[in-house]
Amino acid sequence: MSWRTHRKIDAHVHVLPGERTVQFIANEGLDAPWSQCSTEDYLRRMDRFGIEKALLLPMNDQNMFYQDPYETNRFPGGLVREHPDRFFAFADVAASGAYFIEQTPYILPKLAGLYGIEQTHRILRAFGPERLVFGTDFPDGDYDVYFEILDQMDFTDEEIDRIAWKNIMKLLTSEDAG
Repeated sequence: MSWRTHRKIDAHVHVLPGERTVQFIANEGLDAPWSQCSTEDYLRRMDRFGIEKALLLPMNDQNMFYQDPYETNRFPGGLVREHPDRFFAFADVAASGAYFIEQTPYILPKLAGLYGIEQTHRILRAFGPERLVFGTDFPDGDYDVYFEILDQMDFTDEEIDRIAWKNIMKLLTSEDAG
């Protein structure tokens, strides 16, 4: 079965406040990924790619969100209140620390580019499907690219369900996702 047709929760999504999206469009043009991550844009993308829910992660970059961390956290919190059936959110607590993430190829297309599909699949298998969650780092992640890579791996339907939504639901809620 294709990853496109499985129930999914994207566990790594950035959505920008409207005024920040307008700034990106003015500075970078309509085709820049960060120019296409307003709430409305992402909700349409969720529907198009079968993303049931998304975990919103704020960014502690004042050019992306706000100088005041309270305001940065209030934005995704407001989206959860407006769309409780579509979003979860994490809060931002540190003003630094991204250095580790920037140096670590944790994003699937980067891993596949470095190691190839077969070796990337072995790496994911070594972690185990029970420890993996589906997350794209939207807007930098392209769902078509993710699905193309994942469809070349031999995960069973049950393993896809675990990775695509059950594991993250177990972490984020008291709901037993089975």
